Amino acid sequence: LGVGAADVEITGQVEFDTLPVGGNAFAYVLARADGSNAIRGMIRVAPNGLVYVQLKRAVNRVESNIEPEVSSSFLTTPGQPIRFRLKVTGDQLRMRVWQGAAEPDAWLTSATDSTVTAAAGAGLMGYVSRNVTNGPLSISLDEFEVRRSAP
Repeated sequence: LGVGAADVEITGQVEFDTLPVGGNAFAYVLARADGSNAIRGMIRVAPNGLVYVQLKRAVNRVESNIEPEVSSSFLTTPGQPIRFRLKVTGDQLRMRVWQGAAEPDAWLTSATDSTVTAAAGAGLMGYVSRNVTNGPLSISLDEFEVRRSAP
């Protein structure tokens, strides 16, 4: 989705139709994405349903970690929405995930990174590990919204 903004706040929810067996399933929330570069807010669902989050960057299509992965401390089940918010303002990156209607105040992960700064698009990308033995899996997106972010 081309929004042409560098500073954005991206919200929505993803659902996995089944839990992965033998590997992990991923949803990446993309900001400043131009095909080769992006800020990536990773949501990883493990085979046991535990949800993890990590801030990453892609530069010339090579992905690297900005911050270590953190556990959300909740389990998801097939068809249960995982809500997310990724905020990118200047070099400040923040992300949180939750379940239920009430959005938490605290960010699950945050970082400072000035590697990918240009205004570009936003979107969502799904990925299933090649070790997953019960594929194909479906990842659904709903309530996706991109807004210009204020400091």
